[in-house]
This record gives sequence, C-alpha cells and structure tokens, in this order.
Amino acid sequence: MGTPRTVCTLLLCLAVCGPVGPARAQPAGDVALRVAVLYNIVQFVQWPEGSAGAKDFHFCVVEGDELAAGLGTLEGQPLGAGKVRVRTVASGQLTGCQAVYLPAAGIAAPRAGREAGLLTLSSGHGLVEQGVMVNVVQDGKRVAFDIGLGALRRAGMSVSAKVLRLALREGGLSCGEESAAAFAKSSSAPG
Repeated sequence: MGTPRTVCTLLLCLAVCGPVGPARAQPAGDVALRVAVLYNIVQFVQWPEGSAGAKDFHFCVVEGDELAAGLGTLEGQPLGAGKVRVRTVASGQLTGCQAVYLPAAGIAAPRAGREAGLLTLSSGHGLVEQGVMVNVVQDGKRVAFDIGLGALRRAGMSVSAKVLRLALREGGLSCGEESAAAFAKSSSAPG
C-alpha cells in the first residue's frame, strides 16, 4: 500500500477531491468531505472470509441526517472488484448489507453490527462507545474519525494498521490541516 504518510495524503486528497467517477450532484461542504472519508476508509477494511458475497459492495443507509442523504452520491463508485450499491433501509432490514450507515439519532440499533461482516458507520461525537465501528466527525475545520476496534473484532473484521494510526481512538492523527506536519514527523517513528 505505502507508508502511513502516503495513506494520510491519499485519504486527505480523496476526501477533498471526492471519489472519482461520473458527474453527479454533490452534497455541500463538510457533508461531501465526510462521505469521501467514509468511502475511503471502507476500502481499508477486511471482512471475514466468505462474507463478501456478491461482486458489488452493498452500502445500506438508515435515513435521518444530512450525511445519510449525501451517501447516495457513492452509488456506482468503484470498490474492490465491483461497484458500490447504495440502498435505503430500515434499521432492522440489514440482510445483504456489507456496511450500514446509522444516523446519530438511531444508534440504539447497531447491535445488529455484531453480526459477522456488517460494518457500522455513523457521524457524531462519542458514538464508538455505543458500538459504532467507524465514526466520522467534523472537528472544527477538519474531518476526523474514530475506529471502534472492539466492535470490529467482535464482527470478525479488521482495518488496516495505516488507517488505525490516523484514527482518534488509537491515539493517532486525523487528516486535518493542522495535523499534516505533526503526522509527517510522527510517521518516521517505528510502529
């Protein structure tokens, strides 16, 4: 893949530029940035063997906030050997989903995320403690993310160590303006 510095640069560039693909209506400002960060993190997640199923990646969305609405822009984006397929679902209707976005108001529902191979994502402060596996937040002028390692492991999943180094929950750095220089300095340390 590359060095942690390269991964940070890639995540930051892709988050700022957005996913590459056909032109479509883009959500405004920080929503587009958070959608791009989620899309790019998903690419670094390893699912349990045999859970991938179909060639296309099924990203389910429980409606309820502006980020949920913005995730529709991922429809048709390349992911692995297939494309992202976005589907709006009720929180109890997760059959066939590989990832599910839950709005902060609906976080009581992610207990289903303990199911092997179902990645839970959300956007709001402190949601990893409630069982979310990937949580993206607006932190001042930057977008940051937390990774819920315990929840990932219980679902038989893992995420690249390079992403973990960037995650707030792991004591790493987020890809924000003020952290770029600090990250470049710390990435030369072993680990």
